[in-house]
Amino acid sequence: MNHKQAIAKANSLAVSTNKENLLDSMLITDFFNKVMKTEDIPLCQKVHKVIGKMVVDCISHWHRDSRWRDFMDKGLFTLDDPTKQVGDMVSFGRMVGVVRKIEGKIFIVHMTDGQDLPFIAE
Repeated sequence: MNHKQAIAKANSLAVSTNKENLLDSMLITDFFNKVMKTEDIPLCQKVHKVIGKMVVDCISHWHRDSRWRDFMDKGLFTLDDPTKQVGDMVSFGRMVGVVRKIEGKIFIVHMTDGQDLPFIAE
């Protein structure tokens, strides 16, 4: 992972993340976990300095939510059909949602409970 790009993304997430938004919390935590898995100590230290407290705040805020626990156990939710487009329906367990936005491999799905969840295409 390129250090400059990772630090820039961490700074962007630090500014734009609302810990009370489930999608924001999942995206920042997913990024943080990916950086930590690189085991690049200087990079981990820099990213931790920028977003470490925010990640802890997000975990503290959502730790009782079942969707959050699923995310923490398995990572981003998997989208079975990567050909989905904006406006297409997606089912996830007992919930149904609509693809709201696609950002690279990340599909932002607006669920019937009002939350946006991140799905990754595989």
